[in-house]
Amino acid sequence: MKKKLLILLTFVTILVLLILSLVALQNLNAYPKIPSQRTEFHKIVGINESQITTVNNNLSNPKQIYVGTNKFLYSSDDNGKSWETITTVRAYINCIEIDSDENIYVGTDKGLFQKLNSETHWELIYSGKEGRAKNVSAIAKNTKNILIGTKGGLFMSIDNGLIWDRVAALNDMQANALLIIPNEEGKYYAATEKGLYKSDGNLNSWGRIFGVRNQEVDEIVNTEDIEGNEYEELKMSSDKISSIVFSPAKKIIYIGTQNGVFQSTTNAKNWIRLSTQGLLSKVINKLVISSDDVLYAATNNGLFKFSFDNNSWEQIYKGLSSSEINGIAINSENEVMLVATSRGLFKSNLSSTYKNESLSAVLRNFSNEPTISEIQKQAIIYGEVHPDKINNWRKLAAKKALLPKLTADADRYVTDLVHWDSGANPDVLLKGDDVVQWGVSLTWDFGNLIWNSDQTSIDTRSRLMVQLRQDILDEINRLYFERRRMQLALIKSPPEGEMQRMEKELRIDELTADLDALTGGYFSRNIQKPNGELE
Repeated sequence: MKKKLLILLTFVTILVLLILSLVALQNLNAYPKIPSQRTEFHKIVGINESQITTVNNNLSNPKQIYVGTNKFLYSSDDNGKSWETITTVRAYINCIEIDSDENIYVGTDKGLFQKLNSETHWELIYSGKEGRAKNVSAIAKNTKNILIGTKGGLFMSIDNGLIWDRVAALNDMQANALLIIPNEEGKYYAATEKGLYKSDGNLNSWGRIFGVRNQEVDEIVNTEDIEGNEYEELKMSSDKISSIVFSPAKKIIYIGTQNGVFQSTTNAKNWIRLSTQGLLSKVINKLVISSDDVLYAATNNGLFKFSFDNNSWEQIYKGLSSSEINGIAINSENEVMLVATSRGLFKSNLSSTYKNESLSAVLRNFSNEPTISEIQKQAIIYGEVHPDKINNWRKLAAKKALLPKLTADADRYVTDLVHWDSGANPDVLLKGDDVVQWGVSLTWDFGNLIWNSDQTSIDTRSRLMVQLRQDILDEINRLYFERRRMQLALIKSPPEGEMQRMEKELRIDELTADLDALTGGYFSRNIQKPNGELE
């Protein structure tokens, strides 16, 4: 009997331990793991302008970076530690191209500038004969040709820029992006205002392989390529293609449009739009693909990376103070990403990692601070945009019909107030009657119980308040989690230098001040000290 009881107790104990283990494992998995790869940006100083229009780096010399702004061209030979202003190229910089021989080409609104690797000076090798054709917006080069896309058409040079010829097949269509597929001399692609065109070697013969349309056009138009095969044009609400990139590993072409990203094989017979899940803006400014086949997209609403495994986009925003991304450059040799924004140039080391530790364990370091929901609630109260405010207005407006309209009036009647009585001798000045009448009236308009005109005004104010509340919450979320990321970086990836550490701590203080400004100082007042007291 005792032996059976012992066996039963042992079985129950094992069963309980198994259940507790499963519960613990479930709780552990309830918290996401911090991914091994983390992209964190920091701003590069030394460039006078904040509006960075484009950026590129020398693949043969990773420390050499070229940056274009709306005024000048800047160069750095020490990975962005110091910068030289190239005053020769004083223009609005649209694009920068560096070929395999380290020759540099810069497209501007005043033409195309060139600096050969063997030279030290810059030369204007193309200026255009008309205003539109002078504005160079795209550059592509191989061992035979230089192609430039302008606002007034596509131009080609076969003698390194001495003589330029217009590509007559594309007339004077604006060319926004160009691609020459490496090691395939006959593969040329040009994105124009009317779609994507392809040439199979003869640059005087181009066929449209991807059409774009204005929003008011609904029909699909079929065109023929240079070999006579019909290519189906995709219906889309875009009016331009902004970027073209090629994946050598997959032999896939990607184009960025105002309606998302599309992909196709090099024959470009079938185009498929990538998923827009996670992509905050379908308007693509720039596409870049890294050597390990990772696709990045620059938009006016942030920087995004596409996950082919999850078929969705992931936003990359750590350290970026601007959501308007104009350009991206990646140097896979030293695993560096450069991002041109409306608020300056930012740099990230793609190899920076966090330890594979559960997020819940890391966040316990900040349990003494107010939560995001507490901060959101306080910001709504401080900004006077709580939904109860509108609800109270509606209730008061509904009760308006129960209160009467009070009207008070008074009239004064005077009969010969002052007159002379000539009956007696001498005449006598007499005072007449002075009568004052007054009244009070109350009126009700019970139709207001059903509807009154104040509701229209309240609805308008409600829409404005919802938008204002959303703007406040968006700013609170951005500041709160950027501050938290800076704290995580100090814990899990501490800076090597004292100055870098102080800069990160100063940035945390700046974000704390921003949160206090939106909450009336609530954030700092509710940070607990180690002994449990509030600040």
